[in-house]
Amino acid sequence: MNLTALVSFAVLVTGCIVASIVLYRNKDLPSRMLSFSLFTLNYAVLLIFLFESEYIVYTPFLFRTGPLFYYLMVPSFYLYLVFVLKKRKQLRWLDALHLLPSIIYLIDFLPLFLIHLLNLR
Repeated sequence: MNLTALVSFAVLVTGCIVASIVLYRNKDLPSRMLSFSLFTLNYAVLLIFLFESEYIVYTPFLFRTGPLFYYLMVPSFYLYLVFVLKKRKQLRWLDALHLLPSIIYLIDFLPLFLIHLLNLR
């Protein structure tokens, strides 16, 4: 295993610890948004680890799931900042507009995901 894979694994473990601490310490919506943001960022680090360590060969179905989480990463960080700076406590319907890129991606790749899901059994 090379140094990049080792560092990405260390970042992955640290990110899991930080996201779980944020999630279990505070139960309000901004903290949950921050925890979800850290989870999406952590998922990107997981994919980097899988590519660098060449373990992606054993989990090829995770290859196309990366962009879905990339499309969720920035809106979740943005919504966290909006909740904290404006002291909002609830989601609004207009916040759902930030999910459009991930929904379009999911609809576009849904047949591929279903094929992989059915072939795993």
